[in-house]
Amino acid sequence: MSACPCRDSGTACRTCRRRCGPVVLAAALPLLLVAGPARAAADDAMAELTYTNIWRDDLDEPGGDAEVNGDEYTLRLGPLYPPRGSGLAVGMYYDYVHYEFSQINAEGRDLHRLSLPVAWTSDRGTWSWTAELRPGIATSSNKFNNWSRLDRDDVEITGRVTARRRDAGGRRWEAGLAGDHSFGTYRVYPVGGVSFRPSDRWRIDAFFPSPRIVYQPAYRWRLRLALDPRGGRWNVRSKFLDRDTRFRREGWRAQAHVDYRAWGVLWVSAYAGLEFDRQLAFRDRTNQFIETDVGDTPVAGLSLRLER
Repeated sequence: MSACPCRDSGTACRTCRRRCGPVVLAAALPLLLVAGPARAAADDAMAELTYTNIWRDDLDEPGGDAEVNGDEYTLRLGPLYPPRGSGLAVGMYYDYVHYEFSQINAEGRDLHRLSLPVAWTSDRGTWSWTAELRPGIATSSNKFNNWSRLDRDDVEITGRVTARRRDAGGRRWEAGLAGDHSFGTYRVYPVGGVSFRPSDRWRIDAFFPSPRIVYQPAYRWRLRLALDPRGGRWNVRSKFLDRDTRFRREGWRAQAHVDYRAWGVLWVSAYAGLEFDRQLAFRDRTNQFIETDVGDTPVAGLSLRLER
């Protein structure tokens, strides 16, 4: 097999993406099936594999012809907890994002984020609290595929602390602090809200910054509405500048999911939505810093989920 032409660049060639995409999916499927018991998070997923297509839209640049589109692959495992009570949890999160630019002097980007969350939960019945730390790396393909090139600027450490209380009416109240790049740059912000069930078919998670509404009319079918911040920051290596630069995105994503219970705890989902209030910041091939708004754009995708 010949050497990859993108080996020393920050972006993967079409041949590599055709090879690697199915390999990543095939390798992740066994992990989904052996993920094991987990305490459900706000969205109930203990393991999830997702593909998302981000449709082409305009950059707010002079001339008005510049565009960007992308694809995302995500894999979530855990954090995996003991069956009940207090204990230590571990997990693995991986995100791969590909951005393709046109009509602008910018190289396409292949962005990787790998983190290994470690969480401790203390469960006191009515009250419980969780402290979670997520060490990881966030960088481009040419560094992620050759770890000898990694340095301290590729490392990111995020986390959160939350306290929970379940009241006599069955509502779950949460409050805490999180520190991460969900809004583009690193910041510490409050998280929390309340989760309750108006009826057996409905659940409302009124949480900031990621609320959910779940409606399940039948055992095998379910509808979910979700809103999430879609910010991120990566340390990337440019082959044109021969040095590291930063790539940053901001935005929100609203999605509607249709879920089908294929077998036991395994759900298959299709979804569509809208990314809005978007912004990208990066350096182009000539070292010019570009910070630009991006038009609202549709997204669509598929996912496999394991739930309790």
